[in-house]
Amino acid sequence: MIDDYDFELFDDYTALWHIDNSEGSTNSEMIYYVNYSENNLINTSDDEFDGNTEANAFRQEGGNQLHLMFTPRYDFHSGMVLDIINSIGFQRYACTRRYLELFNSDIDQRYQGTFKEVWYANGGDVGQYVDMVQGDTAIYWSYKDLSEEFKASKATKYEVMDINDLYNPDGSLTDFRNFIEMHKHNSTTDRDAIFEFRSKRDAFVIRIAEMYMIVAEAAMQAGNMTEAVEYMNMLRRNRAKDGFETQMEISAADMDMDFILEERGRELGGELLRWFDLKRTGKLIEYVRMYNTDADDNIMDFHRLRPIPQSHLDGSPIEKNFNKTPVGTSSESKGKGHEYGLFSFS
Repeated sequence: MIDDYDFELFDDYTALWHIDNSEGSTNSEMIYYVNYSENNLINTSDDEFDGNTEANAFRQEGGNQLHLMFTPRYDFHSGMVLDIINSIGFQRYACTRRYLELFNSDIDQRYQGTFKEVWYANGGDVGQYVDMVQGDTAIYWSYKDLSEEFKASKATKYEVMDINDLYNPDGSLTDFRNFIEMHKHNSTTDRDAIFEFRSKRDAFVIRIAEMYMIVAEAAMQAGNMTEAVEYMNMLRRNRAKDGFETQMEISAADMDMDFILEERGRELGGELLRWFDLKRTGKLIEYVRMYNTDADDNIMDFHRLRPIPQSHLDGSPIEKNFNKTPVGTSSESKGKGHEYGLFSFS
């Protein structure tokens, strides 16, 4: 895939996720993607589509809806109201503190390309922020530890929270509504109304970037550390900020399975691959218990398996050959989804 086709890494990681590059067929990194139509009338039974009607706002829609899932309730904050550009905050997934701390935004462009830390005032009541300017910053949530002097200097201008405000000492969120947004799936100009849930953004499933990490991991497992480091550094140099390519390089001493998982997290975060990565590497239970304090009491050994839905078993022509309780699970777990409460990374 790397050598024999026309797939090519983006030099700008942020541009990779820009809505203008969300068509899989024209995005140079896309090996496999799910195509979503630009026709709003597809998957709707209404005679005339209006994304702001109550019926359209709260019924099941087609289209890509990931832009809703990673978005906080920014509209609960001074200076902000719901709008199309910022999407709607369903707050289904938030990153663990551990995941944010994997990034070095000074040298690695993937942090800025993955997350959203700033919201701009768009007409909401400014509240206590008497010096807030419409169109300028309303919210700034940072993954860094900001000084009290910096916070005080912005006290009348806009809301500031750093990682210690957003997370408790044990790593859990202080408020499930407030978190740094995973911004890869943002849907800006391709929706016609605030409460139009569907996005035309294609779902990116396999990217050429992952191929470099697959080669590096396979080479490492085979004991070929030279090749493993070579392919990992090809990717990391590409993802470096200008002038920091050397600082992004790693050596054979850095390469182990934990580093592979960290790098896959930095590159593929929010692309719905993490459960599979942790399962296949045998790290699922260990990582959730170490790094996801909102889920560590709930995860069990049987969560390494995905239960087959009962409706699938009932509808199978060979249903009698199935054990209705998935192998390796308790009867109490049958049919339950494995929602760990948070978007679990490490």
